[in-house]
Amino acid sequence: MSSNLFRAKTFSCLEMLKNTVKPVLAENKPADRIVASYFKSNKKYGSKDRKFLYEVVFSFFRWLGWSKAIINSKDLEPKELFSNLNDKQLLLMVLASSLLDSLPEKDIILYWIDEFGIDRSFVREFASATGTLKLKAAVFNRFLKVIAIDKNVNISNLVPDWLHSIIPEDIDREKFIEYCQIRPPIWLRLQAKDHSEFIQELKDNNVKYAFHDSIKNAVSIIESQKSLYNYETFKKGCFEIQDIASQIIGLTAAPKAGERWWDCCAGGGGKTLQLAQIMENKGRIISSDIREYKLEDLKKRARRDGFFNIECRPWDGSLLRKKKSESFDGVLVDAPCSCSGTWRRNPDAKWLLEPSEIEEINAIQKQLIRNVVSAVKKGGVLVYATCSFFHEENLSVINGFLAENPDFKLEPFTNPLNGKLTPGYLQVYPWDADCDAMFAARLRKL
Repeated sequence: MSSNLFRAKTFSCLEMLKNTVKPVLAENKPADRIVASYFKSNKKYGSKDRKFLYEVVFSFFRWLGWSKAIINSKDLEPKELFSNLNDKQLLLMVLASSLLDSLPEKDIILYWIDEFGIDRSFVREFASATGTLKLKAAVFNRFLKVIAIDKNVNISNLVPDWLHSIIPEDIDREKFIEYCQIRPPIWLRLQAKDHSEFIQELKDNNVKYAFHDSIKNAVSIIESQKSLYNYETFKKGCFEIQDIASQIIGLTAAPKAGERWWDCCAGGGGKTLQLAQIMENKGRIISSDIREYKLEDLKKRARRDGFFNIECRPWDGSLLRKKKSESFDGVLVDAPCSCSGTWRRNPDAKWLLEPSEIEEINAIQKQLIRNVVSAVKKGGVLVYATCSFFHEENLSVINGFLAENPDFKLEPFTNPLNGKLTPGYLQVYPWDADCDAMFAARLRKL
């Protein structure tokens, strides 16, 4: 590639970052939506360039806690970043995060290194610094000195300062932060009883994959050059993209064929579809969400997957009318939450979340579970779940609910990952299955 092409690619990269990273931080908007919108408005990028630039943006957020030292502002709030940033600093930050993630576009990375007069040996040093974040920090601190930045970073800088006070005491903080810096695989939930066509299509496309040892329908995609949405087996409803932590929620619910269930915060409907699969397309599932467009997506997915026991009804989270009392064998409350458990996939989110938001979300969670409780039949099941690792959103909600509702009790269930009996609730961490963090509790109405 000529110098002119490298310069053009560098300009495109900076232009894209200014038009995506800036609104993410300044306007508190999710990076994936901003990036998708940018590419939709800018058709000039080919698939290879889109893939690279997408990775650049997410690497930028993943390592922002360290790379902001480049503008000599390690203590600067991320939302104030772009008011203090010039093109040279921005490109240095991109170079640093690309090296830390060992992004595959070596030619452009080497061009940037040469432009800044940095020794190319850093590519090898960063690539070799595997195993612990302490090794990466040591290399990064040497990198800072080479570019004349008199600062050092450590592992704690990779998350907002306020977060340290609410990370649960029963987990290894460094381990948790380390896992947040590693992109997880894509997990699939297989729906076809016969997996042979799916496996053959993966082999035909040279996809690296692995079945989970305990959850037979869960498959991790380690490497795929082709979008999974373009696979014929996807179009036939043979599989859905669903993180294994999310799949555990459906397995915790464990509905029986012929029962009547309510997925009251269904979102895009991944868990509704899983419930339908577990119920063998028998019985009835009412799927609700305050966002009606989400339910329209679910209807399309259900048709593609061949599930006909799903009925979509909007619900705004308010108290139920009396006639709906005790009308369900099971209710799943996959509550709105901080989404802290998904930071591995959405590294921008940890810089956007404010401590006050957790309190606001927590109030909604408590109200939601209060408002659905009357819908559960005597002897029925209530499942509460979040994709969060904060105790405030999880076990503390359940303990408060049980104090108010003595006619419910926690019901032990088997942990789908290891076969061990739980006390009625389960907190999944990224290291449990190379997945998101998730919480689920199963309660029985007496």
